[in-house]
This record gives sequence, C-alpha cells and structure tokens, in this order.
Amino acid sequence: MNLTLRQCQALVARCLYKFLLIGTLKAYGVILEETVNRFQAQHYVIGCAFSLQTGIDFLIAPLAGVFDQRVHPRIVALIGGFLAGLGFIGRAFGLSRELWILFVCLSVSGVGFGLVDVITVISLKETFDSTYPTAYSVTLLSSYIGIAVMPPLLEYLQREYGEHIGMCVFGVLSWTLMLSGLFTPSGKTDSKDEIEMTELELLQIEKMGNDSTQGKQKQGAEHEGSSSETSDFEDYTEESKLYQNADTTNEGEAESTDMREREKTVKSHETIAAWTGLKLCILVAKNHPEFLFLTFITILFDVHFTSWSIFLVPYGEYLGLDSSTAVWLSTLGGIAGFVGRLFCIVLFFVNRMSLAIGLLMPVLCVTSAYVISLFYSSFHVLAVVSCLSGFGLSVQGCVVSSWFPYCVCEYNFKTALYGFYVLGGIMTLAGGIITGGIIDISGSYRVSFASLALLSFIQATAVFIWLFCPAVPSPEKSASGCKDRNINCCNDR
Repeated sequence: MNLTLRQCQALVARCLYKFLLIGTLKAYGVILEETVNRFQAQHYVIGCAFSLQTGIDFLIAPLAGVFDQRVHPRIVALIGGFLAGLGFIGRAFGLSRELWILFVCLSVSGVGFGLVDVITVISLKETFDSTYPTAYSVTLLSSYIGIAVMPPLLEYLQREYGEHIGMCVFGVLSWTLMLSGLFTPSGKTDSKDEIEMTELELLQIEKMGNDSTQGKQKQGAEHEGSSSETSDFEDYTEESKLYQNADTTNEGEAESTDMREREKTVKSHETIAAWTGLKLCILVAKNHPEFLFLTFITILFDVHFTSWSIFLVPYGEYLGLDSSTAVWLSTLGGIAGFVGRLFCIVLFFVNRMSLAIGLLMPVLCVTSAYVISLFYSSFHVLAVVSCLSGFGLSVQGCVVSSWFPYCVCEYNFKTALYGFYVLGGIMTLAGGIITGGIIDISGSYRVSFASLALLSFIQATAVFIWLFCPAVPSPEKSASGCKDRNINCCNDR
C-alpha cells in the first residue's frame, strides 16, 4: 500500500500523541504510593488525579470539535501540545505544595492532550477512509511502546535525580506534541464537493462553447445573404452575448450563493452536533444495535485499562516485589500489547477479524490473568499475568476503536465520536476512583483486582451475547449503508 504525504503526516501525528498519552499514564503507577504518602491522601483521590489526564482528554472532545470548525487544525494541535507539556512542568515546580496543584496540572495536561486527540483522529479518518481500521491499528502500536518505555524511564529518573526532574523530562517530551500540529494535514477538503464543482464548471464551459459556435454559424449565414443586415445582426449578436454572459453570471452567482449557504449550514450543524453528542449516541443506539453493544463493552474496557495502567506496578509491590522489579511488569505488558497490535493489524489487513477473535478471546485472556494473580505472587507468574492482560487489553482497544466507524452512520460519525469520547472520559475517571476506593475500603490490592476480574467476566458475557445477534459491525451493514442512502438515518428513520 503506497501512502500519500497527507497519510504519512496523519500517521506520525497520531503515533506521537498515543505514545505520550498512554506512556505517561502507565508511568504514574511508579509514583502512586509515594504520592499517596506525600499528600497523606486516599488511593481513590490519587487514582482520580492520575486518571484525570486521560479523562479530561476524552471529556474535552466536544470543545475540541468546536475549535476544529472555527480554528485551523494546526493551531489547535500546537496549543494542545504546549498545554500538555506545561502541565508536567507545573508539577515539577509544585510537587511539595498542595494537592489541588496536582489536580490543576493534570487537568491542564488533559486539555492539551484532548485538543491533539480529536484533531489527529479526525485527520486519520479523513485521509485513510476505507483503510481507517488498519491505519488506526498501526498508530496504536505506539501506545504500547510508550507503556514499555515510559515507566522504566520515570523509575530511573526518580531514583537517580528525583521526581521533579522526571516531570521536567516528561514535560519536554510532551512539548514535542506541538510537532503534531506541523504533521497535521494543512487543510480539510471535501472530495465530493470538489467533484461537483468541477462538473459544474465543465458544463458551464461546454454550454458557453456551444453558444459561441451557434452564434458564429448564424453570423456566417446572415453575412452571405445580405450585407445590409450585417450591422443589425452584429447588434443582435452583441446583445445576445451580453444576455448570455449575464445569464451565465447570474447562474454562477446563484450556484456560488447556494454552495456558501450549504457550507454554512453544514458547519452550523456540526457545531451544534458537537455539543449534543450524548443525545445523538442514544439515537444511534436505537437504530444501530451494534453501536449499543460496542458502547457497553467500551465502558468496561475504559475502567479496566485505567486500573491496569495505574495500579499494576503498585499491585506487584503489594505482592512482595521491589519497585525496580515491579516496574518491569509494565514493560512486559507493553511488549505483549505491542504483539497484540501486530496481531490486529494482520487480521484487519487480511479481513479476518471477527467478534470471537477480536473481543471474546482477549476478554477471556484478561479475566484469566486477573484470576491467576489472586493465587500467586512470584515474579514469573505475575510476568505471565502482565503479558496476558497486556495482550488482551491491546486487542480489545484496537478492535473497539477500529470498529467504531462501522457501528455508526457516516452522516453523524464526528458527532457520535464526540459523545463516545465524553462517555470514555467519564469511565476513565471512574476507573481510577472505583479501583482506588476498593483498595481504601478493603485495604487489599487483591480485592480490587478480583473486582476487575468480575467486570471482565461481565464484559465476556456481553460479547458472547453479541455473537448470536445479527448486529455485527461491517462497512456494508452500517456506516456505508447510511452513506449510500445519503440521509441522516439516526434522525430520519
């Protein structure tokens, strides 16, 4: 597959974003217990704080959608990259101060990541179109590279230089997100409008050419018949040309005005839709059952992934591993997740991805991993647990994100994406709060991971039910079908 420059730009921008967002989230597990002790806070409070960055990333999606319509995408991405790094720098100089500073800094980073997020995912969808699932799977490889690299990096920086240096380094790395603004395609074009405009111009040129030819033929015939009528004919021809030009000008102005009104209406609808994403998600769920299944599974996935990212390394420490050893659980999980992404890319490329392979199998892997961790505490067993859970969560996340465009009509893809992001942000925050709260109440990490095993079992049950339903995501049965009818199926049915 030959990639265009615009496609390469969209890929690089999205990969850079995913590497930093997920890598830094996973690295927070290295400093969780130290942060709890420094602020004398409960685990659910710090869990909420650490999940705030990713949660705000999702929740800011509607606002980022409005900016995307009013401001150039590159400017939005540049602002987002600056804010993402600024949050880390603020933490580096405010570590020993109040807890609210931690929340503010993480929120600032979350806003920055959120601005970059929406710009890069829309750019990826518009540039790859039908090959979007494969392209998205490729970009998600960078997420698990970040999971494998960032926690050991923070652990080393913290041990050798202190946490404030680690946050400074993370801030500088996050400022590289401003490069995603340069990599974002410079403009958004609507190929359908371009084709319609070209056809209109060709028809006008052809019409003017025909009119001119007919005028010349009439002029020649009149000239041969009588020279006395030549001046009258020339006057008539001039008047005819003026009339034709005026008529053509009026038609062109009417077409231009109509197109401007249509563009204004589309932008207005997209702006309004960006603020009503949740309402639209309900309408889409009524007409697309596959979207309802996918949303429910994604809700549980967001809780799982946030808890796994923040609490896996502390879980290893709780089971008796020292911090320098426990951090390798994250690295092993990241490597297994990378393998999971490659697995998805191959299956999407050969068009062999299915519900059983893409969701049921990885969910069962995660459930098994959590159950095993309840009975064994040696490093080798926990390494297997980390690999199984990393692989399972990686495949789930890839399939859920890649199938999303095929579970919602093309007409409302962007708006449904905003609502999907808002729901994801809420559940990401819930993951840190719920898991941290269970640890505070029970005093045991094992109980929290037993709860995650139960949620994973519920998720597996939902996927199993989905296997026997006709609502299976595919371009032919959902998104493309709505696009072919050229109607808003979620409102017109």
